[in-house]
Amino acid sequence: MKKYHFDSEVPFQPSLSIDTTNYSPKSAARIIEQHYDLRLLRKTT
Repeated sequence: MKKYHFDSEVPFQPSLSIDTTNYSPKSAARIIEQHYDLRLLRKTT
């Protein structure tokens, strides 16, 4: 029996679930950034 369920949602807190099958890591990061109203550090060239 598993002690922890890391793939479960927290029942008392709204959460974000992303099926990354069809998303690149960069796209998934942008979804997270927008959902949580974050500003990621962007590499400047």
